[in-house]
Amino acid sequence: MAKKVLIIDDDTRILQVYQDILTPEKPMCTDLESLITGKNKSNQKRMEFEIATASQGESGVQVAKAAKENGSPFQVAFVDMRMPPGEDGLATARELRRLDDNIYIVIVTAYADRSIDDLQKTIQHDIMLIRKPFNNEEIYQMARNLCNSWHRDQELQSLRTSLELQVEERTKEINQAYNDLAESHNELKKTKAQLMETSKLMVMGELMRNIAHQWRQPLSTLGALVEDILEANQHGELDEKYLQRSVERFRIILTELSTTIDNFRNFFRVKEHKSVFNIKNSIKNALSIITAILKEDQIKIILEIDENITYHGYPNKFGQVILHLLSNAKDVLQEKEITDPWIKIEADILGQDLHIAVTDNGGGIPPKIKNRIFEPYFSTKSVGKDSGIGLYISKTFVEKNMGGKIVATNTENGARFNIALPLIK
Repeated sequence: MAKKVLIIDDDTRILQVYQDILTPEKPMCTDLESLITGKNKSNQKRMEFEIATASQGESGVQVAKAAKENGSPFQVAFVDMRMPPGEDGLATARELRRLDDNIYIVIVTAYADRSIDDLQKTIQHDIMLIRKPFNNEEIYQMARNLCNSWHRDQELQSLRTSLELQVEERTKEINQAYNDLAESHNELKKTKAQLMETSKLMVMGELMRNIAHQWRQPLSTLGALVEDILEANQHGELDEKYLQRSVERFRIILTELSTTIDNFRNFFRVKEHKSVFNIKNSIKNALSIITAILKEDQIKIILEIDENITYHGYPNKFGQVILHLLSNAKDVLQEKEITDPWIKIEADILGQDLHIAVTDNGGGIPPKIKNRIFEPYFSTKSVGKDSGIGLYISKTFVEKNMGGKIVATNTENGARFNIALPLIK
């Protein structure tokens, strides 16, 4: 798009000076003194502008209006402050701003009776001020820089629109993932429908809470990048290299957000068939669901797991068991405000069984409730904070779906949940 400049001044000689400055085919005088003396100090070729002029504010506004309606608006307007007998520069600037919110307006005046702050307060919008007699190089540089800024503004707006569309698309994917989970739930047996529904709602609540934690920092970084671009634009630092670097950072962050969505969706997708999976990787996947909250609460995770241990079973059900145990331990550590909290996860093969242990330093399970913790809907937490079904679901998955055993014991530091899964059945 061409670089378009509108000049409004009642002095035809000044209009000619602008033409000389901004038209590359004509020699450019460096200041008004050169116009008076006739001595040309420069014959340098300049960037080409598409220039339109008007001798009164009213006619200048009409020129700007026609250009706007034709889809080719002006990017910069130089407006003389006093143009008798018509509207003055302030009134003209207000009309131009009302017509086009994106145009850069420069007020040009030979008088020192109004400050830039006073003018901006009167117009109630940002403008620029140049005193006469002006320096021609300053006019040229301002026209060039403001035109470039206008073009970058448009590119930035296009980028914002693109980002909004991508966020909307990702939001639809989250909603679709939620719908997929709901559809999978409807396929479960009727006798367990109410129980499974409660479990899913609990998991989804944890899911949404963790998505919020996982996305907090990337979204904050996106906001900071947008502010950085705007600030760079205001200072004339937003060149092509700067913009490309910023766009690349946007893409990296959006990829991170997309990966988070995929990880959550894949983790909670129901799989009916058994498959061989790596135990350490499955536990790490479960950890990734709540890693943001664990870090926020400064809960240390200790893994003592052989890299090569695999198991033939239901990877998603196994992962959800680990997630329930992690969430349970995390809740205890939070509620008791344990100093230097930690959760240890161990896995090893002993004889014909795979043994997994999840231990915390939360003080242990009170003896009076130890025999009830795997009961459905049993919880020591306040109403609304826990459904009391996480440990029951874990026991159901381990013992009925995987043919294993899960028991809870106390150590000197806290609770320990031991899982034994048969390697051959």
